[in-house]
Amino acid sequence: MFIVFGEKTARRKLGFVAEDCPKCDAIRPVRITRVGMSPHIFWLPLGKGRLIGYYGVCQQCGGELDIDPTDYAFLSRKKVDSLTDLQNLTNPKLDPNNRDAVAAFERFERIRKPLLRANHDLQERYAGGTRFDRTSGLAFLVTLAIPVIMFTTDLTFLSYPVQQAIGTASIWAFILGLIGSIVLVAREPRRFFRRELEPQLVKELLVVNARADELDDCLKLIKKYEYRVYDHVSTRRLMEQIQLQQFSFS
Repeated sequence: MFIVFGEKTARRKLGFVAEDCPKCDAIRPVRITRVGMSPHIFWLPLGKGRLIGYYGVCQQCGGELDIDPTDYAFLSRKKVDSLTDLQNLTNPKLDPNNRDAVAAFERFERIRKPLLRANHDLQERYAGGTRFDRTSGLAFLVTLAIPVIMFTTDLTFLSYPVQQAIGTASIWAFILGLIGSIVLVAREPRRFFRRELEPQLVKELLVVNARADELDDCLKLIKKYEYRVYDHVSTRRLMEQIQLQQFSFS
């Protein structure tokens, strides 16, 4: 039987928020949708798929908006009849008179900005899949060299049991080397993050004097909305790195 499979775009409606629609030039209800690439069989998606991004649709004019779901205090599952209620529930910072909400978001944005920049760098680097670095590439080369050396080296001067022992050891070395190389490739994004992105991220968080509770709140949202950077950071590690930077400056 012929089976059709592959990947397709999968959209999932997340909820409604109040947002300033540039086309309407007014605050409108906006529905937020998650876009992913999901494996499918006979065009039926298998799950929500890996994250591609988010967008919003104005419920008044139908215009699409660039959306970051971490901008909002809450996503309403149902469309609220009162726009004022929807705004107070999901996006209270839109009211300039709500100074507490405006100040809280401005502070949150200063913490979030370097994290999202690191996330963008990760997305750009791995848009085409996992990449080799020097460590994983060298591991693969050494692993592939084992059978080449084994089959090109003349061992006839050795006794048969010794030849067998060397052959068995070479096979196990190749298997273990291959497993180790695959593990190194899988962990390459974390090495890249800690080598290239984490130092700058820590410097920016140090400048804004980020606290542990602020980082924790921000990372919870970043995890909830599946931003890739969450796989490589934790509040504990970031605070440790910030404290090390503070110590080195003192």
